[in-house]
Amino acid sequence: MQKIKVQDAIGSVLMHDLTQIIPGKTKDARFRKGHVIKEEDIPTLLSMGKEHIFVWDQTPGLIHEDEAAERLAKAVAGPGLSFSETKEGKVNLIAEEDGLIYASEEGIYALNSLEYIILATLHNHRPVKKGQKIAGTRVVPLMIDENVVIEAEGIARRFEEPILQIRPLQSKKVGVVTTGSEVYHGRIQDKFGPVLQRKVAEWGSVLLGQTFADDDVEMIQERIREHIEQGAEMVLVTGGMSVDPDDLTPTAIKGLGGRVDHLWHSCSSRSHAVAGLPG
Repeated sequence: MQKIKVQDAIGSVLMHDLTQIIPGKTKDARFRKGHVIKEEDIPTLLSMGKEHIFVWDQTPGLIHEDEAAERLAKAVAGPGLSFSETKEGKVNLIAEEDGLIYASEEGIYALNSLEYIILATLHNHRPVKKGQKIAGTRVVPLMIDENVVIEAEGIARRFEEPILQIRPLQSKKVGVVTTGSEVYHGRIQDKFGPVLQRKVAEWGSVLLGQTFADDDVEMIQERIREHIEQGAEMVLVTGGMSVDPDDLTPTAIKGLGGRVDHLWHSCSSRSHAVAGLPG
C-alpha cells in the first residue's frame, strides 16, 4: 500500500472505498475498492477533500482483477456472445441472439480448477433468449498473478471449439404424438399438448399438427410415420408413462430404428416427453 498525491494517482488502484457526502442528497461510496484512477476522477477526488489517497503498490507480475476477468471472458467466449461492463473482477457473458448454449464441460472444469479463477455458466444445451446472461467470469483477489491468467488463456486455446458459444436455433417442422388410452378415448383432457405447442412456437419452429394414439406399439408407430410423411423433421411423443424401460413409447421409437437418449418428466402434467434419434 502506498500513499500518493491525487494528481499522481492516474492509473493506480484504490485500496479501499472512498465515500462522497453531499448533504441532503447522498452518502455512499463514490469510488470502490479496486477502482483504477482516471484523469477525469481527479476533480471529483479533490472536491471530496482527498489530497492524498492510498493505492496499490503495483508489484511486477500482478494484474488488476478487472483486467484478468476481461481476459478470461475473451478467452472463453465464442460466437453469439457479448460482454457486460466489468465490475469488481466480474464480467458477464450475454447472449446476442436466441439459441442454444454449447459449452465445453471439460474446459469449464479445467478453468475452475485454477486457483482464484471462477467460470459459472448455465447448463449445457439450454435454450436462451437474446440479452440473457448465460455465464460469468470472476477473479477473486484484487490483484492476481498474471501467470494464472496466462495459464487460463492457454487452456481455452487447447480446444478446437470455444469453451462457450451460442448456436442459433434451426426452424423445424414438428409433429406431436400424444399417447395413452385415457387421452385417446377422451376420458381425460390432454393438457401437455398445448404446452408443447407453445414451446415449439418459442423455438421458432412450425407445428404441423398433433395426433393421439392408444397404448399400442403399432398405433404409436403409425402416428409417427404419418407425421414424417407429412414432412415433419422432428416428432415429439408425449403421454402418461412410467419410467420403466419397457414402456410402449420408447419401444415404438426403437422399433422404427431410433434410439432413446433422454426421458423428460413434467411434474405439472404427469406427462413425459421422449427424445428419440434416428438410427
